[in-house]
Amino acid sequence: MRGEDQRTYERIGKCVVNEDGEIVELEKEYYRQGWIFKDEYAFYHEPKKPCYVPEEEEEGFYTREDFLALCNGQEDIAEMIFAEVDWQHPEAYFEEQFQCGELGLCQSCGKIFMSYGVDYCPYCGAGRGEE
Repeated sequence: MRGEDQRTYERIGKCVVNEDGEIVELEKEYYRQGWIFKDEYAFYHEPKKPCYVPEEEEEGFYTREDFLALCNGQEDIAEMIFAEVDWQHPEAYFEEQFQCGELGLCQSCGKIFMSYGVDYCPYCGAGRGEE
């Protein structure tokens, strides 16, 4: 099947929403560190559908659009955050990455980038001293 996505997508649990965007059925499964719902196919192919529900959440969910909004519209960062969350809210994980130096925000171009061990913004070349 040429041109079709042959990737296998992981789905943990089940999340069904009605036309009003309310969860009507939620089944979480244990994944790495917590009980969650996570759907890779929805993340990559259905940007408005639920793709993640963290452990402590029962009524709300996250879509690909939510991850992109959190990450300044940057797909690479949104994909990294989605791949790594395994119990927590994406906002908490995102902030933790800044606090521990894994992510940085370039003050020159406004882009978020993987910053551990990096001296310059990979987008505009601004140095750490210019941030």
